[in-house]
Amino acid sequence: ATPVLAETLSAEAFDALTRGRTVIYNIDGQFHGMERHLGDRRVEWAFADGDCHAGRWYPEGENICFVYENLDGPQCWQFLSAPGGFLATFVDEAGPGSTYTAQMSDAPMTCSGPMVGV
Repeated sequence: ATPVLAETLSAEAFDALTRGRTVIYNIDGQFHGMERHLGDRRVEWAFADGDCHAGRWYPEGENICFVYENLDGPQCWQFLSAPGGFLATFVDEAGPGSTYTAQMSDAPMTCSGPMVGV
């Protein structure tokens, strides 16, 4: 059998997959953070410590880039389809970097600060 190659998610496919959902990111089996996709390309990111940051995403070629309030940006990623979610590879001037696994959840996201309620 020929293995199925993962497809790079287009901006439209990424939006359809994530809109209204929470995406949970792990690296090497460890929780890294989560992001709630609110629609209109608006997001809220929470690091593992619970601090939340409002942001937006936009397509740039095959990448999807995010800018957040109070964080240096933009941060660009390539997203590949995978069972139960997708793989997210960080991309910067040096090229591809770390790859994270991402699972989808319909559970609400909680923030402990500093942008609670944004």
